[in-house]
Amino acid sequence: MEIAVAVFIVSFGIVGVLALIHYNMQAEQVSKRQLVASQLAQEGLELVRNRRDNNWLNDLAWGEGITNLSDNNFIVDYEGSFDESVDSLNEDGAKLYLNPQGFYDHQGSTSTPYSRIINIKDIESDNFTLESTVQWSDQKGTHKYKAETELYDWR
Repeated sequence: MEIAVAVFIVSFGIVGVLALIHYNMQAEQVSKRQLVASQLAQEGLELVRNRRDNNWLNDLAWGEGITNLSDNNFIVDYEGSFDESVDSLNEDGAKLYLNPQGFYDHQGSTSTPYSRIINIKDIESDNFTLESTVQWSDQKGTHKYKAETELYDWR
């Protein structure tokens, strides 16, 4: 009888440890995806900021190629190529892929769970609000991460 009780207690403890290991592995995946999404959203903001800065360096209007986008939604890849043919995160063009060099772009070879779209709003003569939204799906549903900043003509 004592052996059965001891086996039961040890078994119960092992089940608890295995459940904790499983929970930690799931939490790791969630944290990893949130971290990647946050960095992709930040990259979207930085790519637009880079376009603004290059406009200044090349003596162009600060918003050249940015504020004249027709619908204010667009995608941009790590090389700074803007494409305004995508209106929503659910369109195929917004999907991000890994290319052979390990960079995220919109035409790579390895599919990822992420999509990114950039939105410009509140355009004025010397500033606008820039929002980068990354969406991804997993077994728990669809998630979004948004990063927002203001860009100014400070030159």
